[in-house]
Amino acid sequence: MRIKLTLILLFFTGLISFPGTLLYGKLDWQEHSTAHFIIYYQKDIAEEYIEQVAEKAEEYYYAIADNLSFKRHDAWTWDNRAKIYIFKDKEQLEQETGKRRWHGGTVAIRKKIIKTYPWAEGFFDRLLPHELGHIMFHELVGFRNNIPLWLDEGVAMMQEKKDMETYSLLFRDLLKTSHPIPIEKLHVITPRTLIVPEIFYCQSASIVDFLLTQFEKKDFFRFSKYLKSGKSAKEALAEVYDFDDLGQLQEAWLRYLDDLG
Repeated sequence: MRIKLTLILLFFTGLISFPGTLLYGKLDWQEHSTAHFIIYYQKDIAEEYIEQVAEKAEEYYYAIADNLSFKRHDAWTWDNRAKIYIFKDKEQLEQETGKRRWHGGTVAIRKKIIKTYPWAEGFFDRLLPHELGHIMFHELVGFRNNIPLWLDEGVAMMQEKKDMETYSLLFRDLLKTSHPIPIEKLHVITPRTLIVPEIFYCQSASIVDFLLTQFEKKDFFRFSKYLKSGKSAKEALAEVYDFDDLGQLQEAWLRYLDDLG
């Protein structure tokens, strides 16, 4: 289990966007459009694969919209659709990013762009739902610096339905030999100060799971709107969930974990 978790975390800590060489602007792209996505791909890539990408992207879009009570569907139509670029192979993607890649792609969250290559490992089950989770969450909350890393990553990991049970089991396994990070400390962790990713990512997913499943969906939507308005995460948690401080959130979350057994 620990080995699998390490591989998953390596997968995500490498998912950063590089400006690269902008190769995609020079290639001859084929186009496949859906209601909420425009998929650009090289002509030698099988149509069956493109259709699978399109089907999965739309499936995840509606699932995430339901999870987050995302209702601004007009923000994802016509010219506002997200774009998925499928390069010919891993080497072509590396040329685009200027980096050697050991994972399945890159993302530009603000631009709603995902870049990958055919049959990249983890694309359908992890990368695609995870990065769409980031993109759609930021459609709700904006791009202010009031979104703590644990919340951003926890929301994205929650969209990986096939792996969430694994994350939960791994986190409980980790708690047998380690203590959870106090949420006051978790709240101020940034990519530069992240020291124990195994606990951080699983704990973040667990806390978001608590907020999404133990309260009404409309509560998380209200929480997101408060963040969009510029309130801090602490202020938004107090407004919506009546947690006067992060210590109260931690107590409620730990009781939830105890009830799970």
